[in-house]
Order: sequence, then C-alpha cells, then structure tokens
Amino acid sequence: MPPLVNPQHERFAVAVATGQDHGQAYITAGYWSPASATGKGGALYKRSDVAARIAELQDLGALLAIKDSVITKDWVLDRLRTVIERCLQGVEVFDTKGNTTGMWRFEPGPATRALELVGKHLGMFVDRTEISADITVSTVIDALQRRRERMDAAAGELEASGLDANQIQALKRAEQYPT
Repeated sequence: MPPLVNPQHERFAVAVATGQDHGQAYITAGYWSPASATGKGGALYKRSDVAARIAELQDLGALLAIKDSVITKDWVLDRLRTVIERCLQGVEVFDTKGNTTGMWRFEPGPATRALELVGKHLGMFVDRTEISADITVSTVIDALQRRRERMDAAAGELEASGLDANQIQALKRAEQYPT
C-alpha cells in the first residue's frame, strides 16, 4: 500500500505503528488540539484506510526487527574475522604520560580461540576419542558359552513343560512380538 494521500494521516499512521498512543500520535501528526487529541486520534485510527496503513507499517516493522535480530552463520563468521584481525594487530604500549615506549602488546589468546571456532565450522578439525576395551577371544568364547548354557536350560524347561512344538513356536512368537 502506498503512503496515505493526506500527509498528516500518514504521519499519524507512522506514529501509531511505532508505538505512540492515539492522542500522542494525533499531536505528532501536526494536529493542534491537545485537549481533544485522544478522542480525535481514536476517530482517525478507526478510518479504514488509516487502520490498514497502520497494520501494514506494523507488519513491516516486525519484519525489519526480525531481519535485524537474526544471527546467521555469516554474521558469526564476520565477527570472528574481526576478532582475529584485531587481535593479530599489535597494539603500541604507552607510558603513564602518553609517550610511546617502543614496545608492542600482542593478544594471541582470543585470536587463537576465534581461529579454532572458524576451523571447526569449516570442518578442519575432527574431535577424536580413543575407545579401548580389554576383549580377548577367550572372553568372547566364555560369553557365548554362558549364553548357550542359558538357552539349553530354557529349552529343557520347555520340553519338560509338556508343550508340543507348535505351542513352543507360538510362545516364541509371542515373546518376539508382544502385544
């Protein structure tokens, strides 16, 4: 929607969209009746063209606020680049009278951390963890043997229960797919 034809109406719409109440916006728009500003501002607010313009400006303001508040990867990388550049610059050291001492101060810590973050973002570093276990062939064989013994014991219990093969299969399926 283009700006309102009446410039005072447009100023009123902008003032309301930026948070002023109807009375203050009426005065901001250039109307000179402070005593009746609230009432007249409320009446102006109810006009369909003014109300539509206010809504449009508020939506636009919300979009701009969102756009300005979004932190993106590019934004972070730009800030890290600035930190790196500033930290890698030497800073001249001055004495208490403001005279140069001929010495320079260098802050490598923040620059190193910023470089590390950029490197991680670019996938240049891989975090590695060492996994160790004391597993031997005899440990695996012992574990398999114990499992076999448990299975044989369970099979013996099933046979002793007097169930036939079909009933045993039905029990196995019920254990695999419980309802």
